[in-house]
Amino acid sequence: MKAINLCGWQDLLDSSDATWIADTAYIATTAIAPIKKLPNQSRTSHDKDFNTAIARIRVNVEHCIAQLKTWRILSHGYHGRLKELPGIIHLVTNLKILRTYTHNQPRE
Repeated sequence: MKAINLCGWQDLLDSSDATWIADTAYIATTAIAPIKKLPNQSRTSHDKDFNTAIARIRVNVEHCIAQLKTWRILSHGYHGRLKELPGIIHLVTNLKILRTYTHNQPRE
């Protein structure tokens, strides 16, 4: 939650009609998050189905993040200006897309 507030995204997310999915650490936000299991209670089948649906979406995002972390600047911690980080993530993402695209092209 602190990271979202620091980069200014919380105000953007709160003021828009955007729906976003998070893990259980972000339950105090407007995010859709998995339903936590209450102590000494089992989850209902609805809760399990809901959590499974969220997990199916989140796993793809987590795989993308893992791919981005193969870039050293993102895997070893960013120590630059926080306001420049979105641009760096955008650049790395585009480079990854280009690399994937050119790697999958047939060779002549």
